[in-house]
Amino acid sequence: MRKRIALLTALMLAAGIVLAQPPNSAKRRARSNDSAPRTPPTHADVKYGPLDRQVMDVWLAKSDKPTPMMVSIHGGGFSSGNKAVSPDLLEECLKAGISVAAITYRLSGEAAAPAQFLDSARAIQFIMNPDNLDHLPQEKYRLFEECSPLTHLTKDDAPALLVYSSTLETLITNQGVGIHHPRFGKALKEKMDALGVECQVHTGIQKGGPEHTKLTMDFVKRHFKMK
Repeated sequence: MRKRIALLTALMLAAGIVLAQPPNSAKRRARSNDSAPRTPPTHADVKYGPLDRQVMDVWLAKSDKPTPMMVSIHGGGFSSGNKAVSPDLLEECLKAGISVAAITYRLSGEAAAPAQFLDSARAIQFIMNPDNLDHLPQEKYRLFEECSPLTHLTKDDAPALLVYSSTLETLITNQGVGIHHPRFGKALKEKMDALGVECQVHTGIQKGGPEHTKLTMDFVKRHFKMK
């Protein structure tokens, strides 16, 4: 279960980063975050830490035995957003017997990076072992090194699926476009390929659309060995 949670954590963290709207698209970003799931959570606003934004919603798939769990970590440039998951993806997961947790974290206006990464790690740690919450690494690194997966890859990392709405040819017209550009996904794939770890990169895919949902579910089911 630890490996499965790590796999989906990597998947959804990547998806949350690459699918986030640029900072100057606040209205579109707000509409995206307000896309409420059709199925209410089994448990809402579960606290994984003492702070206000250290909460998650949990949807438990119907099953008489333990199920895999997908963790959704929202985008928003670390400056906005709330716990969210695509309604279509949620329904497909529950139908397939996969439970879902949607977490949120402290935003950059409240705490500087890497607080967002540490909160996300704490949430995963809570899901895996609620009694082991206070052993997260506190070492300080240069900011970009701490936040970039490119400098932390190892051969035992989980596979990753990165889905972008833009393409490799998309012009970088502002900072928001730049930090979410699929060229970063291409660079990550090259490093993961060299380590023998699977990394899929798909570009030009509509966020939350049928193709996006199908790519995600196919990836999840294959790695969970589900039909």
